[in-house]
Amino acid sequence: MKTLASLLFFFVSVSNAQAQSALTVVTLNTNHGAQAPWSVADQVAAIVTASPDVVLLQEAHRGQLDQYVAAINAGLGSTAWHGVAAKHCVAGSAPQCTAPTEESVMVLSRLPFVETESRLIWARDDYFVARAALRAAVRLDDGSAVQVFGVHLPPLADAAASRASWVVDFLRWADTRRGPTIVGGDFNDVPSSPPITAMSQRYVDAWAAKGGGDGATHSRNGRGYVRRLDYLFSSGLDVSAASVPAVAVSDHRPVVATFTLSATARVGGGGGSPGTPAPGGSFAALLQPQPASPDGDAVLLEDDFDGDAPDPATWPAGIVSGTEDPTLPVAQAGGALVIGPLRASASGFHYNGPSSQAIDLSASGYAQVQLLQGVVGDQANAMFTAASSSTNFYRIYQAGAAGSQRIAAEKKIDDQKSPLASAPYDPALHQILRIRRDYRPDASVDDVVFETSPAAPAAPAFVELYREPWDPRVQAQSLTFEIKAGTSDKEASPGTAVWDHFRVALVAP
Repeated sequence: MKTLASLLFFFVSVSNAQAQSALTVVTLNTNHGAQAPWSVADQVAAIVTASPDVVLLQEAHRGQLDQYVAAINAGLGSTAWHGVAAKHCVAGSAPQCTAPTEESVMVLSRLPFVETESRLIWARDDYFVARAALRAAVRLDDGSAVQVFGVHLPPLADAAASRASWVVDFLRWADTRRGPTIVGGDFNDVPSSPPITAMSQRYVDAWAAKGGGDGATHSRNGRGYVRRLDYLFSSGLDVSAASVPAVAVSDHRPVVATFTLSATARVGGGGGSPGTPAPGGSFAALLQPQPASPDGDAVLLEDDFDGDAPDPATWPAGIVSGTEDPTLPVAQAGGALVIGPLRASASGFHYNGPSSQAIDLSASGYAQVQLLQGVVGDQANAMFTAASSSTNFYRIYQAGAAGSQRIAAEKKIDDQKSPLASAPYDPALHQILRIRRDYRPDASVDDVVFETSPAAPAAPAFVELYREPWDPRVQAQSLTFEIKAGTSDKEASPGTAVWDHFRVALVAP
């Protein structure tokens, strides 16, 4: 297993290397998830032709995330592609969205996500009261980190003021995130407009720097593309190529750009003059260590599973988030919680595991557990859940067949389950799974944060998988924490899940 010191040495030494790292990005408005006469297959074919590292999609439906990811993987002969999506909001007022929509912005990548974050920007238009912006910090092959933002601004002529307001709020947020930055998507405005002028004062417009022709990306009839509304902006990077492929796969054409991060490029924030990296920092800043039990944290519940059986005072119940198979073995052995062996080649749901007493996590705090050994199979899962009921919970889990295992986050709200994020699973790096409630003072919002870390002895480095505002229907004042494993259908050899070091704690203000 890599130690934190070795990880930091690797990333710092790579950032000082004398090589460049190239990153090819595609952005495409899909026209409502390839609504007829368009098709996902044609869109993916155009994307695959560019051989990208990152893809930004707008107007795709949240449920199409896996479809686009799978199609790009198939087209590129890969299993590395994964992605996240963020929904826009139809009704509500800041900071609470009462009616999210399925229309989303997406960030897809073959590269690992260091962390992801979505944010609603409140600027009303004819369709939505707020539109999501999605950030993913991606780790390049050479170890460098780049902040990638996927956006979709308010459309139509009557939303000009909303677009200007949107950009102001977006820049205020983006400026707080350090590192070379790419911002891409459908901006719904022309290069001479105030929103694009504001973006161009902060970032380099890739097509303006390296493109040719008029760069028109938008058509009203699918035949004549006459306006440039789609952009890829960057800071702290060099633009080496940019194009607008002459394809008709949507009412928008894609924008493709390739960026390089040179050895002399300083890793800083998104601000500064165009083409100039903002000061300070390195990729190591994204891996700040956090002690396993920081001084001042108030531990509410803890179990190292050293006894002969789960303590009934700590674990008074079985599964709370779904169907339980009480015949599936759950035991403590060797100072760990062991669930399994899981049922081999068994149809239906076969899960088991303990659930904790209810805990008040309405203040900032976290719950975490160590996954010493994961499971194997597309229908096999090792899950850690924070639930206020069987119909409202957050979950981080490990699943997947050998060679394509993943770590993922999801939520269930009013009995409707939604995937939130997924990344390739590394059993060395994804040892500790954490669900955290984090107060964000800039917006007076409590977020739910899904994090993982290696199991360093004293100070594991937690990396965000995903965050979004905490839904009040998951009642933080009464949370039950469930550790479970099992299968949802037939798996030949799903294995055994082994857990250790459970903790719930409040973070000192």
